[in-house]
Amino acid sequence: MEALTQHFAAPRNARYYLLGRVVMGLEDEAAGTALRGTTPSQSCEVAFYLGARAQGLGRLDEAHDWYRAAIETSLPGESEYRFALAQLAIWSGQGKSLARLAREGSP
Repeated sequence: MEALTQHFAAPRNARYYLLGRVVMGLEDEAAGTALRGTTPSQSCEVAFYLGARAQGLGRLDEAHDWYRAAIETSLPGESEYRFALAQLAIWSGQGKSLARLAREGSP
């Protein structure tokens, strides 16, 4: 974790670098949503990374909403689409509410 924090320490404007800073909590959500762009592909990416951030913070309801937004782009060729779908399938397969999963510290 220390290496990641060090890597993302300096602010830069490169798209994926900035998304990394959002996931690491070094930028706020608004910085991420500003990167949604104008294409479904860009929206899918941003939704996934904001979901990953929310999940890392244990906010599974919020993460679920972001992952669903990624899926709603209908772009199965995008890695972020597949990652979001996989996480939703994991949660669904556990047969528990998101609130319970969050209390139990589920990934």
